[in-house]
Amino acid sequence: MDEEQIDNNLTEGNDTIKSTEKTIRHKTKREISDRLRFRILMRDGFTCKKCGRSPMNEMGGIELHVDHILPWSKGGETVQNNLETKCKKCNLGKGNAFNA
Repeated sequence: MDEEQIDNNLTEGNDTIKSTEKTIRHKTKREISDRLRFRILMRDGFTCKKCGRSPMNEMGGIELHVDHILPWSKGGETVQNNLETKCKKCNLGKGNAFNA
């Protein structure tokens, strides 16, 4: 096989994969704006929704994250009802492990 045939086969293979994958069209951006992030932190009382830890109750630098409940990669949107506050420890390693 020459390089042109290999390139054609790779292209055909990629087209097949793309045609079988589900295309997700998002209405919102993936990034969470500072304003929305602050609204979620306020709504959740600056407390991790999973373990209840809060920097206001504990000394030791608890870092809070605002994260998608249904991951962006699984079709989740960046809207208030799909965002929640989690501490760094609870959010680490979660990735997009949501089963949707």
